[in-house]
Amino acid sequence: MLLGIISLLTLAAAAADVIHYRRMRRRAPGVRHRVFIVAAAATDALPAVTAVAGVVAHDNTTAFMTFAMWAFWAWMVTVLPRMACYFFRWIGLSLIHISEPTRL
Repeated sequence: MLLGIISLLTLAAAAADVIHYRRMRRRAPGVRHRVFIVAAAATDALPAVTAVAGVVAHDNTTAFMTFAMWAFWAWMVTVLPRMACYFFRWIGLSLIHISEPTRL
């Protein structure tokens, strides 16, 4: 159940990142776009990396469990606020009033 929820959230985050990147690409491309791609890909891949590491590891050592917990924490801290920001921008509520809100 938990693995299914994490998988759905990961796929939703990846889809939202692609939509956001396409919207960013319409504006002038630059370093900001490349940084966004690298950061989004790295954080979206954390659950997959943890799952692959769990399959490769023969037993659940303390070092692996520490890595898995920190990777899951880093994923939650980076992906969930980003998804909330995308949602609020989609309904028209800009969290930061730097730019006008856009619709998906």
